[in-house]
Amino acid sequence: MASSTALYSILGCAALQTVASVTVPSQRLNDGTYLPMASLGTGWNNTETEADIKLALQAGFRSIDTAWDYGDQVGVGKGVQDAIASGMTRDELYVISKVPACLTPDTDKLCAKQTLNHHATNLKELGLDFVNLLLVHYSPLGGCKNCDPIKAQWGAMEQLLAENKTRTIGVSNYCKECIECLADAKVQPAVNQFEYHVGMGPDPEGLVSYCKSKGIVTQAYSPLGPTANHTAKDILIEGNLTTGIGKHYNKSGAQVALRWVAQNEAALITKAAELAYLTEDVSIFDFALDAADVAALNSATEPHAKPCLFCTSQ
Repeated sequence: MASSTALYSILGCAALQTVASVTVPSQRLNDGTYLPMASLGTGWNNTETEADIKLALQAGFRSIDTAWDYGDQVGVGKGVQDAIASGMTRDELYVISKVPACLTPDTDKLCAKQTLNHHATNLKELGLDFVNLLLVHYSPLGGCKNCDPIKAQWGAMEQLLAENKTRTIGVSNYCKECIECLADAKVQPAVNQFEYHVGMGPDPEGLVSYCKSKGIVTQAYSPLGPTANHTAKDILIEGNLTTGIGKHYNKSGAQVALRWVAQNEAALITKAAELAYLTEDVSIFDFALDAADVAALNSATEPHAKPCLFCTSQ
């Protein structure tokens, strides 16, 4: 088993966040800020989200992922305020939110205004003055051959950054073609959040390596398999490959799958509603997969998925 120092070297992490009995690495972004390597995923129910945040903080998470269209930002805000009331500081908490993309290629005149309005709603629902990371949630439905709406929206994101309404800006579900639209932007995306898990290969559609070449950190959603496909999730949580490897390290199949993501230098977002599972999910930074196990996981072809909604890298 690798030492702690070796593990942080593997992850390329320059800062550490110590929480409870768990040490969660943070990866340095291209703007000099730091992104926690593990975040709590949320969605759809304010009451449940508030409760999930309380458990996640107890387990060791300090980063929370939400979005304008998740319908749970009021619950996220209450969870954050509860934590602060219990003695934590805002600086100890990392909040990620998102704004919708421009829906069609001909909306660039409205896109900037819509983006500013959407984030105003984010902050109002969250009850916060700023988020730590704000993402464009997905690419335009019309594709990225017309860069105008993407550039218009990104200009609004840069404005929000300048106004200190977010500390960092990035994208989500952006393939290479969409990222290229921002090549001349004053501020480059710091993060690209997309689906990434065992079964997709270590570099699906070349997107992980492409982002790395641009100084963009990958953040993986659905790191245990597609959310809507329970059979796919079972492959990584209970399947022979991950559980068999887990026996080498006294870890679960889920921990092996999550560790593979982290060991590929991607931050991850994971969701659970039980303290035991949350603690398990965040307890993946005290071991390293050896080369043979990494190779076996790299070769897995199930559960298969594409990394981005609406956008495919060629």
